Amino acid sequence: MPGPKISKDLAQDERILVQIDRPQFNELAERGTLKAYRKAVETGHIKANGDSNVKKLIVQVVERQEQRARLKKAH
Repeated sequence: MPGPKISKDLAQDERILVQIDRPQFNELAERGTLKAYRKAVETGHIKANGDSNVKKLIVQVVERQEQRARLKKAH
């Protein structure tokens, strides 16, 4: 599966637009954890606009990953 392409231009077929300040992006890209990304979203450093179904899917994926991480710590 190819990796994501990061650009400043808007794609014609985009379904969601994620906005983040460059310093915050650099910090999260270097040593960001799922917890750090969640905090950035909750504090407004990361904003997502677009298809509500895609946003719901992202939330579900993050919640499932957090559940897996909690299960690994419990064992």
